[in-house]
Amino acid sequence: MKPMHRLFILLAVLSVASLCAGQDMGWRVASRISQSSGWEYSPDAPEGITSFTDRVEETIYYSPDYYDVVDRIETRTRHTGANGDGEWHDLPTIICNPAVASDAYHRTVYYIITNGTWYKQRVETIDDMGRMAYLTITNGDMPATVGKRLHFIYDVYGRLESLVTASFDPTGVIFRKRDMQYDAMGRKTGELVSISEVDSTSWVPEKRVTLWQSDDSFPPGTSFKLNSVLFDINPPGYWGSYDLLSIPGLTETGIVDSVHTEEYIDGEWVHNYSDTYDIVVYPDGTVSYNIVSWYLPYMGAPDYGHSVWSFGIAPHGGFLGLDYSYDDGLSPPSWGGVSYVWEQVSSAEDPLIPSAGMSLSAYPNPFRDKLTLLSDSKGSGIAELKIYNLRGQLVRKLESPQKALDWDGTNSDGFAVPKGIYIIRYREGDQSATVKVLKY
Repeated sequence: MKPMHRLFILLAVLSVASLCAGQDMGWRVASRISQSSGWEYSPDAPEGITSFTDRVEETIYYSPDYYDVVDRIETRTRHTGANGDGEWHDLPTIICNPAVASDAYHRTVYYIITNGTWYKQRVETIDDMGRMAYLTITNGDMPATVGKRLHFIYDVYGRLESLVTASFDPTGVIFRKRDMQYDAMGRKTGELVSISEVDSTSWVPEKRVTLWQSDDSFPPGTSFKLNSVLFDINPPGYWGSYDLLSIPGLTETGIVDSVHTEEYIDGEWVHNYSDTYDIVVYPDGTVSYNIVSWYLPYMGAPDYGHSVWSFGIAPHGGFLGLDYSYDDGLSPPSWGGVSYVWEQVSSAEDPLIPSAGMSLSAYPNPFRDKLTLLSDSKGSGIAELKIYNLRGQLVRKLESPQKALDWDGTNSDGFAVPKGIYIIRYREGDQSATVKVLKY
């Protein structure tokens, strides 16, 4: 992939957060602002080109039933330069038409329409651990003939082990598989990328990536959310992206120092990319990346300059924004950025949001058959316990005058609930507390 493509893939990423599963409860993107500058053709300019600035502002609205499921996006844009009037213009609302279903998996289906016509369809399938298992993205008219399907495969430690992608269009299907490599400390050390134009079993090497680690690691519990429907709904004039996993150095364990990428060409490994990383973890948990990327085949161009992009990730895992610059020596340089405004849904709006007050402990956690919950409430009323799955659906409700309550891992019909993550809300009078537990 050429540097320009890599940069524009990053441009349209709305959020590292997975807005449909695995997200820290209560956080969602409220709006996105995208801005770029560069040079464009204009017959009225003395030399035929003139500078321009694009700005796109999007406001995100969510389903009334699920705080993290996108319902629609309202957009306005302004173009300054010879080919624009510098005024704000409203664009057609993007309607997402979400549908949510839960069975052995949790599925969210988006039928995305803009300007009255089909734009995209996206199907997210979440496993019982709250992780993305399958993701299907299709473009154009329905039934779509262009798109991709991703299969996420995890190892016994919960790390992403492989990512298999099937990209299809009217000419056929191309399969790619990315096998992740980790060291004894659980830090990602590389990837082997294989390709097949036959099926999903006959692989030949395409790329290999080596990650050089610094001596530092991210704090325990650091989590980056790597999927969102909003990746597929790119601002006008920007390239789309289906996930941030396209950046090999974006990991949640060891802090990467540099990344080397080789391509398999005519039976030999050829070193094409060299990226250096400057990663800083701030006291509040914010993580910032500054990446300098060299595309080696272009380095012979007289005016070639490396590409640079910087972005940040909030303590809750959400993408904060990106600034980039790019100059391949063959075309005019360009630069721009995108920023994200996050909001936290209040406990009054969503039952899964913790509220201040007493504390609640759960043990053992993870649990298999029986879980004991104990509060430090000083009251003497009836305690109410509500257990939710990750889709916000009420699984079980219990009441007791005791400070300690037991849950046997069953739902309100007496059947054992699937393995996975559950959020338990304890309330006594005007006091409440929330705890997240894992059933295995």
